[in-house]
Amino acid sequence: MMSLIDKPEIAVLCGPTASGKSELAMAWAERLNGEIVSVDSVQIYRSMDIGTAKPSFAMRQAIPHHLIDIVEPRDRFDAADFAIYAQDAISDIVARQKMPILCGGAGLYFKALFEGFFESPKPDLTVRAKWMQRASKEGAEAVYHWLVEHDPESAAQIHPNNVKRVVRAIEVFEATGQKMSLLKVTGKKQDRFIVRDSLFLNPPREELYSRIDRRTEKMFQDGLVEEVDRLLKQYPENSPAFQAIGYKESIELIHGKRTLEEAMTQVKRNTRHYAKRQITWFKNQKILGMV
Repeated sequence: MMSLIDKPEIAVLCGPTASGKSELAMAWAERLNGEIVSVDSVQIYRSMDIGTAKPSFAMRQAIPHHLIDIVEPRDRFDAADFAIYAQDAISDIVARQKMPILCGGAGLYFKALFEGFFESPKPDLTVRAKWMQRASKEGAEAVYHWLVEHDPESAAQIHPNNVKRVVRAIEVFEATGQKMSLLKVTGKKQDRFIVRDSLFLNPPREELYSRIDRRTEKMFQDGLVEEVDRLLKQYPENSPAFQAIGYKESIELIHGKRTLEEAMTQVKRNTRHYAKRQITWFKNQKILGMV
């Protein structure tokens, strides 16, 4: 659906993990004659179904979903890549006179699509080596804490244990004097689209944590560990996708580093922490004024 000024109309549904976005997006799609564009940093990976809480086959048959199962777990895929794929998906949906419904919780993906993305400065190997050495001596948490203090928006989009990405954000900050989350190439908020409907889902914290716990338990019951075991036979253990919550803990379980109960408890804890970071990010960014 194009406006009089040739900007596509879209609907946006965002919020933390396990907040009920997928189900609501289905209702929106029926009401708005729409198709769903997933804004999720792990549902992009093929063969990773249980641990990413992908919409069911029945849901995807009933309403077309885009940007799910588009890359292999071994492949790197970032927000700049997403912006390109999403633009193509939106154009395709609009060309068929359908309403694109953007649904997900990957804040940096939303930002890249709506505002453009930063032109990354060249690597500074001296700065990188300094921070990698500090992470080795003091632990990943110490380095992540520094990033939280200086660039909380970027920190909210990076898992604390993903040392390479944490250090890269710090490297950009030291090289440019600017937060990585603020660097971008072109575009301003809402310049590219007309937002017809938007909603930020943010259930009460106790309810959200309960939903996270129930979903985590169901993932393990549905065969998450078996899914990860199959994937390890196909892809290297250092594949980018295996840093996702649920997969890393399952790999530790498979290697005997955790019990099933310990793995499940850790997934619940890490997912809650991730949800908190998502909420903080959206509130700080005020994407589309929804929060």
